[in-house]
Amino acid sequence: MNTQIIQRLDTHILEAHRHLCQSVAGGIFERTETWARWYTGSTIATFNSLLLLNPRALTDDLLSDTAAYFSERRVPHVVAFDEHRLPNGANILHTRRYQPLPPQPGMVLMGTPRRLPSHPDLIIERVGTVAAMSAYCILVSKLFGLPLAEMIRLFPISQLRNDAIRHYVGYLNDMPVAVATGILAEGVVSVWNVATQDEVRRQGVATALMYRLLWDAYDDNCDLSLLYSSPMAYPLYQKLGYELYTQRRWFLPPGG
Repeated sequence: MNTQIIQRLDTHILEAHRHLCQSVAGGIFERTETWARWYTGSTIATFNSLLLLNPRALTDDLLSDTAAYFSERRVPHVVAFDEHRLPNGANILHTRRYQPLPPQPGMVLMGTPRRLPSHPDLIIERVGTVAAMSAYCILVSKLFGLPLAEMIRLFPISQLRNDAIRHYVGYLNDMPVAVATGILAEGVVSVWNVATQDEVRRQGVATALMYRLLWDAYDDNCDLSLLYSSPMAYPLYQKLGYELYTQRRWFLPPGG
């Protein structure tokens, strides 16, 4: 992967988080040359993060300042980085007794997804109404086991007016069974919150939902897509044409 594409992806990651953070009531997004930090007020640690952008950022002063910053706001937080930016970051945080969360492979798709069989009875709706947004939040809460109040906070109705943030819901027999989100910036779309009900897995539902999201973004001049995968979803993304790009590492502070 050439340097120009890596730079676009790195810039996109920050812009995607900025879009999401600033859409949340009271959200704060800060960025310097060496780190970015965002606060959403969520009780979910990964939505209050310090993202390290290069090795110079990994200092005791910054870690201490960040711990105080989030402690004052009474929310948990994580320290995160992508391994291509900080190859030795995990070892350094281990020595400071930070606790690792499961890493996530960062994957990239260049161009359009491979055409795969889709589900013939699936109706895919790009969320555009309050009712559809409610259905999205309820299903994300259920599928990821997260509090509904947190989902409503992180994915507010105001996002319906932000074309950079696009939510999708898949329906079978008029019942919502799958969700996905795309965030557009810098000619890149990052894919978040892809999940399906257990009873419809391995039926092409997630594939069809991804295909719709990616083609919508491609029609709006996004020629790259980025996502952070779970181990379970990795084979699906490979089938669509995604390739490994980096690995996202997350760490809880000592005692967090």
